[in-house]
This record gives sequence, structure tokens and C-alpha cells, in this order.
Amino acid sequence: MLNLVQSMLQVSKTRHYQLLAASCLRIASKCEDVDCINLTDLAFSADNAFTGDDILFVEKKILEKMKWRLSNPLIYDFVNLYLDHLEKTFVSVNISVTRIHWMALYISELALQSITLLRTFEPSLIAACIISLSMECLWNHFPLPSSSSSSRSNHQEILYNIWPKELSIVSGYELNSSHSKNIQDCRNALFSNLHHVRISFPELNIISKRYRTKERGRVSDVRFPSLLRFVELS
Repeated sequence: MLNLVQSMLQVSKTRHYQLLAASCLRIASKCEDVDCINLTDLAFSADNAFTGDDILFVEKKILEKMKWRLSNPLIYDFVNLYLDHLEKTFVSVNISVTRIHWMALYISELALQSITLLRTFEPSLIAACIISLSMECLWNHFPLPSSSSSSRSNHQEILYNIWPKELSIVSGYELNSSHSKNIQDCRNALFSNLHHVRISFPELNIISKRYRTKERGRVSDVRFPSLLRFVELS
């Protein structure tokens, strides 16, 4: 995008960063503000390094590059939607509604570090898997599978405990349907990515630090399960 701006406008390398930033700010202002930021004010704030027409030109190019998609729902939007509809479910299995809220947001932030995950799966599915993994992390009495309890019925019970029917209803992703493999793949990819981020990117400890406060339930201190995975229902 920066190269596009520079090639179409005769601006210096320093100025085109300002122009791109100003154009992005104007787009954001149109989406969020009652009265969007004035072109004259934007140009003035950059010491008139470019004109209002320059901003409009780049604004159009940005929108075309984005295919005019400005309101796609994000993982965060779906997480909040699911949390609102599953409150009674969390209470029924003795999971703190407040803690699962913070756990889901914590996992969501870690998930954003994987471009592959975001490009492979729909945000609605990733969000559903985040809720499932959050339940698994916070449910202290969760029945872990053992070598002596590998029957299909036991696996099914475990599976539906971490993917309750209420989650299927609100998300539209059902385990006993064509979604089953996609759910399993997404959940395992999310699981692997979270472990990878926490181990391989210590510079991202700032994320964990934010969720280690008492106000946020100290959810970043909760250990992610190391063995539990979805099993095929075949």
C-alpha cells in the first residue's frame, strides 16, 4: 500500500507515511464518529504536506484494496456474542462467568498472533473453539480421558462437555454434522498455536501480564491442557 501511494503521488518518503496515516484516520472517523474529521484539519495537522484531494485519492485506493469491506465481524465480536448466550451454561457446570470472559479474551489475543490460523478458519469458528478451550481450562472437574476409558461413549461424553449443545446452537457449528472435522482441525490448530506463542515468543509476555491481575481473574496463570484433544466420532 505504501508503494502504491508513493508511485501515484509525487511525495517524499517521509510525507507518504503521513498521507497514508491521515487517509486511514479519515476512514476510521467515518466509521466511528458522528462528524468525520475534516480534510482541512487533517492536512493542517501534517503542516500541509499534502492536500485534501490527496487524502481523498489515497482513501479511495485503500478502500478498493480492502474491497470496501469495513464491517466484517471479528473473533472478538463472536466471542462476546457467544459469552452472552452461554452464561447459564457456564453457571450450570460451576464455571465463573467473569473468569471465562477474561480467559476467552486472553486466548483471543494470543490467537491473533497466528496469521495461518486467521487465514484458514472463519472467525466465528475460531471464536467457538476459544469458548470451548476456555471451558476446558476453567472446569476443574473436567473428566480427563485415560487408557482404560477409551470407549466411544466415554469419548463422546468428554467431547460434548467441552462443546455443549448450547454452543452448537448459538454458533451453528454442530459436532455430529459435516462441521465435525473442521471443528476438530480448528481447535487443534488453536491449541497448538497457543502453546507455540507462549513458548516461542517471550516478548509477548506483556499479554500474559495484563491478564495476571486480580481484576482479570489471573487467567494467564491457568495451565492449558496438554493432552486433551478432540477424537473422531466415527
